[in-house]
Amino acid sequence: MESRSSPTPAKDDFETSSPAEEGDEIPWLSALTGGLEEASKKKPPYDEVWKSHREPFNDPATVKTRAELEGRLTGKSDQTKGLLDLLDRDRLSDPRHLSYIDKIRSRLGPEKAEQALGRLRDFYQKQGNAEPNQQLMKDILHDLAIPSDINQKDKGTCTMTSVQMKWAIEDPESYVRCLTELHAKGATRMPDGSTLERNDSHKKATDDQRSLTVKCLSDSLMGSCTSLLSGHWGGFDATNPNEDGRTSGEVLQALNRVFPNQGYTNDTTVGSNRSTLVQYIEDDLARGRTVTASVPGHKVLVVGLDKSGADPQVILNTWGEQKKMSVSDFQKYIRAVETVDDSGWDIRKTPAGQLTQHGDR
Repeated sequence: MESRSSPTPAKDDFETSSPAEEGDEIPWLSALTGGLEEASKKKPPYDEVWKSHREPFNDPATVKTRAELEGRLTGKSDQTKGLLDLLDRDRLSDPRHLSYIDKIRSRLGPEKAEQALGRLRDFYQKQGNAEPNQQLMKDILHDLAIPSDINQKDKGTCTMTSVQMKWAIEDPESYVRCLTELHAKGATRMPDGSTLERNDSHKKATDDQRSLTVKCLSDSLMGSCTSLLSGHWGGFDATNPNEDGRTSGEVLQALNRVFPNQGYTNDTTVGSNRSTLVQYIEDDLARGRTVTASVPGHKVLVVGLDKSGADPQVILNTWGEQKKMSVSDFQKYIRAVETVDDSGWDIRKTPAGQLTQHGDR
């Protein structure tokens, strides 16, 4: 097995770091080679290689009334109840939003949920219930409850939307803080101490169907990227169909701003074989981390590995859905990963017969 005692230098363009081999494109992703505009017009059907794992937004309500939700609360709940009071005030205590809170409490546990929901309550109480503030509050509830439904739609932001999904899953309190500060103040202090300025280019569009949280955060992360090799020096125009995507090197920049002191590195098929990249993914999943990964023309977030069946499956978040692919097929398409170079051997595993999965399921 390979030890990563020192980081592998980041390759600065995940789409060209390893030439695609003949016949190895994922069928529905092949449309992306013609640009996102064409992909949005004609999305090829999925086939046996890339299957739908679940469509999270269609999940049924888990609770229907506040009384039912409060009957499920365990541990600390003052912040949760404070937010529920505001939802009651604004007649938003419907099954959808109550179920979001139920999912958040279930996924994060009482302590982390209280921290994140307390931040959200403070924002909504201080900024008021004007439409933009209310929409942001509802979108944040959605993101924390169903992070796999954080969706780039027809915009070329797959790199930073993958980072956004990872952020919502792994550090929900700072996710809420940075989003609400971006919205209210126009800038926020990132977890590494740097400043992220809000990108408002989406406001020029009349047909942008993304959530307010994705418009605000993914676009701002896109606009903050700088790279000598790619020629990006900040700035991003969400209304420009020819706007460049971002590279794995720039994803690495973003990850180290969101998750400082963890030691993220970028490994590609230029310096590592594909089985090693899959090994790094499995190790990070086993340590409680999701993984941003590059396949031809696209960036996804790997959230799980299912070894409960005879054919182990990789579970991915992309395009507002969870998808699955056999490990053997996934290994054919993997081009680059951003994982943590932990001390010692990066060889932790999901035991045979078991499932490792992070975020919603």
